[in-house]
Amino acid sequence: MKYFILIDNSIKHPPKKHYGNASICWAAFRNKLESIPIRMGLLYYATPEGPNISFYYGIISALQRENTFLSGPSDVYVMGDCDPVIMQLKGQLGVDTMRCYYNKVKDLQSFFERTCQCRFTYESLREDNPVYQQVDKASKAGKEFFNRFFEAGAAR
Repeated sequence: MKYFILIDNSIKHPPKKHYGNASICWAAFRNKLESIPIRMGLLYYATPEGPNISFYYGIISALQRENTFLSGPSDVYVMGDCDPVIMQLKGQLGVDTMRCYYNKVKDLQSFFERTCQCRFTYESLREDNPVYQQVDKASKAGKEFFNRFFEAGAAR
């Protein structure tokens, strides 16, 4: 069995800053990327987070919720466009300040490797992939929804 977990984040940040409110979308697919996702999640963080940390949040959330599907030997592909995080998880880049997020992902990976004989692969995925474009749109739509929702509430 193959599972593909795609993660995208969208951050609303003030001018000249790379941190801000983050919307993260993840989608899990079984066997191929052309199918309808078996699960999706949308997260929102109103605290200023950078793109790398919010991408880690997406991976952690997806893996925590996939425990009902990852029940036997599987190849799990975690994919997205956050190259620093993908490179860290592949062991190609130092972790430093994001060590606690890295460790949480690796703990979840170890759990699935031990209990289900899963094999993990981390891959960069560009936004020109049509399925990834849908995850990207969902992330951006989530950010806009939450921003409008909370701005409207604050105006009352």
